[in-house]
Amino acid sequence: MKLKATQYLRPDGRPRVLILEIPDKYQGTVALMRELGCEVTCEQLSTGEAAQYITHAEGEVDIRITPCGEAADIILLEMLDAFTRDSFHKWLKEVQEEVSVGGTAQ
Repeated sequence: MKLKATQYLRPDGRPRVLILEIPDKYQGTVALMRELGCEVTCEQLSTGEAAQYITHAEGEVDIRITPCGEAADIILLEMLDAFTRDSFHKWLKEVQEEVSVGGTAQ
């Protein structure tokens, strides 16, 4: 199946749409992410590493830093394996509690 992701390019963060080929078994996870308002984004850091995110309007649900290339592909699938409705709602509750006690969510 195809997963649409946004890659932010160096040096100015210009966005580029990526279409990634991932195993069909992630179709339900991708549909759930869309339903919950999440998307996959990535960027290459100045260190040469890749940063991958599952993002939401409230912030980053998951962040992983890896070497670029095959390692990044493996980590993306691990992120998708870990994403569930329960894990999302737990994260969202934590973010909202931070804001309600006077902190700021990023």
